Amino acid sequence: MGRIADYVETLSASEREQFRELIDECSLREVTIKQNAARADAALAKLAGQQRLASEKIRDLEQAGQRLMKTVSRAYLRTVPAPITMH
Repeated sequence: MGRIADYVETLSASEREQFRELIDECSLREVTIKQNAARADAALAKLAGQQRLASEKIRDLEQAGQRLMKTVSRAYLRTVPAPITMH
């Protein structure tokens, strides 16, 4: 049972009749809030999955960048002439 229904149970019959419109409006809002909460939970779960994926891709890019830098460094060192030593 919802919170509104629990509260309405505590009211007398005359109070229920007196506040019928307010009770109905609150009941509808309670349903809407539950639906929105479920959608928000689903959206947050999807976002968390997308963040994990983005984090994995960033890690992959970082590793690829490190490999590229090593390759470039090795290629550069091969093109640099050896130092001339004087005796």
